[in-house]
Amino acid sequence: MTEASPLLQQEFSNLFDALGPFAAKPIIAVAVSGGADSMALCLLAQEWAAQKGGKAIAITVDHGLRAESANEATQVHNWLALRGIEHHILRWEKEKNPAGNIQEQAREARFQLLTDFCKQKQIADLCLGHHQGDVAENFLIRLSRGSGVYGLAAMTAVSHRDGIRILRPLLDIPKSRLIAALKTLGQAWIEDPSNDNEDFLRVQFRKHQALFDSLGLTAHRLVETAKNMLRAKDAIAVQVADAMAQCLKIHDFGYAEIDRQKLTQFPAEIGLRLLADVLTCIGGKDVTPRLDSLENLHQELITSDRKITKTLSGCIIETDSTISVYREFGLIDDKIPITAGQKSFLWDGRFCIEWSLNAVPHNLYIGQITEKGWANAVQFCPEMRASPVSYTARLGLPALWRQKTDRLDTATDELMAIPHLNYWKNAEISDLKPRMRLYFHPQHKIKP
Repeated sequence: MTEASPLLQQEFSNLFDALGPFAAKPIIAVAVSGGADSMALCLLAQEWAAQKGGKAIAITVDHGLRAESANEATQVHNWLALRGIEHHILRWEKEKNPAGNIQEQAREARFQLLTDFCKQKQIADLCLGHHQGDVAENFLIRLSRGSGVYGLAAMTAVSHRDGIRILRPLLDIPKSRLIAALKTLGQAWIEDPSNDNEDFLRVQFRKHQALFDSLGLTAHRLVETAKNMLRAKDAIAVQVADAMAQCLKIHDFGYAEIDRQKLTQFPAEIGLRLLADVLTCIGGKDVTPRLDSLENLHQELITSDRKITKTLSGCIIETDSTISVYREFGLIDDKIPITAGQKSFLWDGRFCIEWSLNAVPHNLYIGQITEKGWANAVQFCPEMRASPVSYTARLGLPALWRQKTDRLDTATDELMAIPHLNYWKNAEISDLKPRMRLYFHPQHKIKP
């Protein structure tokens, strides 16, 4: 089978079935940018689901980064409507930070919008169109940045984020076969102009693929190497789990403690991966810290006897004889309004918030405690000062707030409860206690 032969339905269905199990009548979400890869995925996934009595729901995220993006999203909607495929357009409306990496912000926002949509619609599976070329390009990019085994490891066909299963069925399929599939199906697609923008390293590598091929660095071989790195990653993970069992404690209050002396006894690679997993877990984001930053932190932790306070990957790291890792509370900005009904949310990527309420006291929401909120709580209930939970850990906990203005703002709103510390400001709020549950359930789970 040549690379230019189309990916046909039966082959796709076999690839997709291997990612199961699925519901009897599966409803799956498909991220669709309008490019050839995601359009092919959407059409093939819809047919796969329809054959089982289910359906695919297409989602396009309009980042608003290009003037054409809104029109392109509408074009995708019109194409899919002609094929009877349900389609939703989500818009990134949060303020962009021009000083930061706007592409990274857009990727993170896209993932968040997609997974939030799936949770709201109770869709278990989200399909993404990453293909063989993406795996090869990721490998080259990370190789150029000096990544280790974990960074060079291939993407997995099945992963999880925010409680949603992420499926990538096309990782072994060249893009040329997806284009051929669309031509067979008579479906047009959108060419993203950024694919020709050589300001992006990915595009630079793509432009030189013919040279790489002549040197034997074909996309297929790069993907095979990435798969080898994935096997090595899995082997290291077994040793990391054993190390965690010896030196790590995860607390229900959302922080971790590492035995500093034992950390020094592990091989550097094991210690680095242990730290990376802990930081990702406590930080609440499914993004691993950069290797160079991780190496600097690890080196300081195992060679210095002095007390250290650092921040990395959304965490505060404080050391004495024990290394304590807390959520960096100043970065928390997650607020969840409490509404009637039976609901379940993941707050700040770390705490599961569940409730079943017929009626809700006016204008309540979940937010972080904040320093001002804590000061008000101990003024109202002085015995709270005796809490055995450290101050840094407390400020990373979820709390119930009452909105007092036209927007959710913990600077002006009223702190009503801190469930983890059994603080309930009045009887009305205390009545919610048996019908609410808040517990540490990070999206990046580790089992020490």
